[in-house]
Amino acid sequence: AMADVTIDPGHVGPANASIRVLREDGSEFPADDVKFALDPPVAGPQPISRSAARQTDGTWQVNGLNIGHPGNWTVRVLIGQTNKKSIVLDGPIVVGH
Repeated sequence: AMADVTIDPGHVGPANASIRVLREDGSEFPADDVKFALDPPVAGPQPISRSAARQTDGTWQVNGLNIGHPGNWTVRVLIGQTNKKSIVLDGPIVVGH
């Protein structure tokens, strides 16, 4: 599995995250549950952690994020499937000023 994460807008302040969970060939990966976490680039601010809501187009959405610092954050996506071990994906994501 892989995840395509977009934070809109991509700068400090209120934002929303859109997540597409995909197979290697680009088709939709079957997920029953998706959780989203965002770890700050510096010590001090609390990490952000939320459950994502599935949308009718197959994406997963997290609204109402409040991103307080610019920099290279770490995004984590936890993909749940019934009767299977969760898949954890992580990587850097840049938040501008």
